[in-house]
Amino acid sequence: MSIRTLFFAAISFFLFASCNLFQSKSEIEDYKFGLKFASPVQLRAIPYAALPLSGQKLPASVNLSDKMPPPGNQGNQNSCVGWSVAYALKSYQEKVEMNETLVFSPSFIYNQLNNGQDGGILITDAMNLISQKGAALMSDMPYNEKDFTTKPSKEILEKADKYKIDVWNQVNVLDIKEVKAHVNAGYPVIIGVTVDEGFITEGKKKKADYIWKAVVGKKLGPHAMVVVG
Repeated sequence: MSIRTLFFAAISFFLFASCNLFQSKSEIEDYKFGLKFASPVQLRAIPYAALPLSGQKLPASVNLSDKMPPPGNQGNQNSCVGWSVAYALKSYQEKVEMNETLVFSPSFIYNQLNNGQDGGILITDAMNLISQKGAALMSDMPYNEKDFTTKPSKEILEKADKYKIDVWNQVNVLDIKEVKAHVNAGYPVIIGVTVDEGFITEGKKKKADYIWKAVVGKKLGPHAMVVVG
């Protein structure tokens, strides 16, 4: 059973993120994201994670992606939170703690929290669900971008229970070095970002580095991703 703490940050920028890839579309407006931002009141209720020890100086670079599953494709569904929490972070946790290559289902998270609508969900709700109910393997609940309503069966819920997390905490984002310190210590950080058109035109299509220098085009919407380096 996995017991390591998982981390979440509500921030508007990121370092090097393992984002969920999108289905190829001709129009930027057709891209789906799916994050709902938590309110300041909700965030204030979440305990902050203790700062991990990093020595006197952080290293020049860190990369945790070799323990992540390959980037997936959320396609035409607003399920980025499920991809970030279950597919990316939970799969990483099992690889690090148990040395098992397991891949977890975004649908298990998203389909239980979206109230039957393909409108996105809160990271906080996803974290609470994985703490209370665990996570289902992708092989038990395969992802289908056209299905956002099917709930897990009793059997799937029973199997998911063994993959509960212990606790999860918020990362202090007022100091970017704290985010870096968590990643350096081996803890990927889930982030929420309002992405702009440059995320698609410069980032995905032209394969630019995913560090925004300025807003490019109009804002498209909130997106959940995972900082891995």
